[in-house]
Amino acid sequence: MPFAVEQGQASGTGSAGVGPTHVLLLWENEDRDPAVPDATLAAEYGAWMRAVGAGGTSITGQELGPGRVYLSPGGGALTAPVPDEAAPGPPLADRRLGGYFLITAADLPAAAAVAGGHPHLTYGGSIEVAEILRR
Repeated sequence: MPFAVEQGQASGTGSAGVGPTHVLLLWENEDRDPAVPDATLAAEYGAWMRAVGAGGTSITGQELGPGRVYLSPGGGALTAPVPDEAAPGPPLADRRLGGYFLITAADLPAAAAVAGGHPHLTYGGSIEVAEILRR
């Protein structure tokens, strides 16, 4: 089930000029209550994003659309799921990547603490927090 976050960016003081340090990947599954309107999710996710930005953490993010293409190594077959269908590619066939947030945090535990307050978790979704490497 898709969610909507206001387009744009909420930014705090963060590390100016360095760019985001972590990505929060919002995974969806079939556990979300379909009775919760998308507008409710959009309002809660947007409020969370503004609160994180107001607290001094640089943040931006957006919902991802249903269209997907999965590329296989070595030029293998492409797969494109029908909208609202679960992602067909391994290893996450039971989940769909629904959105992302880019944040600036001191380290992985700090980024995980920011993610831990996201309303996505209260609606049955999961969040993967990963460090963005700069090489």
